[in-house]
Amino acid sequence: MIPRHQTATWLFILNRNPTLDHSLKWDYDTEGICLLCGSDYETWDHLFFECSYSAEVWRKLTLKLNIRDPPFQWQQILLWLPSAASDESSKLALLQGWKSTIFELWREKNRRFHAGITFNQEKVLKFILYSKG
Repeated sequence: MIPRHQTATWLFILNRNPTLDHSLKWDYDTEGICLLCGSDYETWDHLFFECSYSAEVWRKLTLKLNIRDPPFQWQQILLWLPSAASDESSKLALLQGWKSTIFELWREKNRRFHAGITFNQEKVLKFILYSKG
């Protein structure tokens, strides 16, 4: 497991990472619109994986892992993950892929927010597939 992926996922499971909906509650000057798709408010559920951008990255990753029809809602994914793959190596690959996807989508969102840099879904998928600790 890659520690930064573990930490990011753990913080999201606890709902502790500051998505834009949290920023609005704290009166930060932001519109709250998702920086990945630009079509809805950024919430925890939207970012993982109801957003069209993040959903496509998640779909492409699961296809690479030979998994068809994954869930796209946070709570459903958490319930689905333990039984999504039949053998241990597939489970490990899926779990690491999920954590890496969370980390890289969060990174992409922050690149856009802080640096104005935008990568397409294919580039983000490559970051996920070739992640190293």
